[in-house]
Amino acid sequence: MPILFGTLAAVALAFIAWFGFKNKTMYEDQIELRVDQEDLWDDNVALRKLKKGELADNKQAIAVLETQIKEVEAKIVKMDEVIAGLEKEIKNKVDEMARLEASVKEAKDQTAKYGEIEELIPKINRLRGDIVQLTDDITAETANLSNLKQVKTDTQAKIDMNSEISEKQTVGKSQAFLKTTIKTVYSTWGFVTLNGGDIQGVVPGSTLDVVRDGEVVAKLKVTTVEPNRAAADILRDSVTEEIHLRSGDVVKAEAEVAPKVADVPAGPANASNR
Repeated sequence: MPILFGTLAAVALAFIAWFGFKNKTMYEDQIELRVDQEDLWDDNVALRKLKKGELADNKQAIAVLETQIKEVEAKIVKMDEVIAGLEKEIKNKVDEMARLEASVKEAKDQTAKYGEIEELIPKINRLRGDIVQLTDDITAETANLSNLKQVKTDTQAKIDMNSEISEKQTVGKSQAFLKTTIKTVYSTWGFVTLNGGDIQGVVPGSTLDVVRDGEVVAKLKVTTVEPNRAAADILRDSVTEEIHLRSGDVVKAEAEVAPKVADVPAGPANASNR
């Protein structure tokens, strides 16, 4: 009997030791997770300060680009005037050559009135050379004009892109080009970490879509962001019971849905038909 009690006591002590070890391990894991979360929070605060500076720099860059595009537009106007002047000069040369050629034709019968034919032919040849040169000038200026218009188009595209990025950051939405994946899922605590961060277009406070097989299976709310990683809470209402998030799931910016158009009541029309 004493041996039995001793055995039971030993088993009880072993169970207590094992339970205490397990609790200690879980406690240490929670402490480690807490430290990681605090580090993410500190990094996110620093990143927010950096983003404010970047947003100001982006607005300044847009202002510089807008100034540049105004300068390009002024150059385009001036180039159009130069080309118009060259075309006008060519027309005058062509008209003058036509007159001289007519004079050559008439000179056969009226040499005394228009002068010797030998004097008119060199003038015609010079005019032809001038027309060729002016035509080449127009070709070159047209190419320059085309380049300026392309510069204007490229500059406007940069302005539009910077404006869109600034707008997304201001309203707390992740960039449309965002595409990353889930790194780790912490189901117990209801959040995940991502393999992408600020550089990839993740914006703090934004909502993200978890996409699997082309369908949205869950939504996330970004809590902290670093340059190349982020953390986000799992929005439980967006996940069905049979869906379990896993590492490698694709994450994109929340798709923007166009507002529905309200149906117009048909009552008055029906009444008028009675």
